[in-house]
Amino acid sequence: MASFFFRFPAEQTDDFVNSNAPNVTKVLAVAAVDTLRWATDGAQKFGIKWPNDVVVAGGKIGGILARAVPVRGRLDGIIVGIGINVNTSPADLDAIARPVWPATSLRAICGHDFDVAGIRRRLLGTFALELQRFFLAGFAILRDRVNGFEVLLGSEVWFRVHESEEPVRCIFEGIQENGLILLRLDSGELKAFPSGEIVPGPGATKPDAS
Repeated sequence: MASFFFRFPAEQTDDFVNSNAPNVTKVLAVAAVDTLRWATDGAQKFGIKWPNDVVVAGGKIGGILARAVPVRGRLDGIIVGIGINVNTSPADLDAIARPVWPATSLRAICGHDFDVAGIRRRLLGTFALELQRFFLAGFAILRDRVNGFEVLLGSEVWFRVHESEEPVRCIFEGIQENGLILLRLDSGELKAFPSGEIVPGPGATKPDAS
């Protein structure tokens, strides 16, 4: 769908850049949800699934990736890209093996084709506006919107930090102002993590994002 390269404003401190850079994908996710709701005239309830997926009606419609660009020891910029299934046919979607959150598209859920170029233009403009707010105040200014779109909020999930670990059952309590995810363990303890993986597990539930 689209890739972007941008730099943090030169006046921002290294601490601001380093603490907020990992949250750029969430900024793009918010822009993507707003864009898709615009494209469907608000008829569909799109959401975000941590860490970098855009979902609707129980399926994954988009995904986001980012890569840092360091120069002389400072994070000089970020390349961030998003793929959105716009006019992918149901037959092509069936060929994508995803046992949980199966692939879907705008065409599949709405029954007609969409203007890809128009959606891309809208996404670019929306992302640019969200970045301006992000540059001024950091991720904290977007945190409530991200949690409002987060389909896992309040759900039971199975989480692990490393692939070699056994996942543990917990409740997804949302994203903190610093971008860390907050999980409630079976013991009742609240614990924050900068990264990790949510995996299918016995007893895990998938929220209805319809």
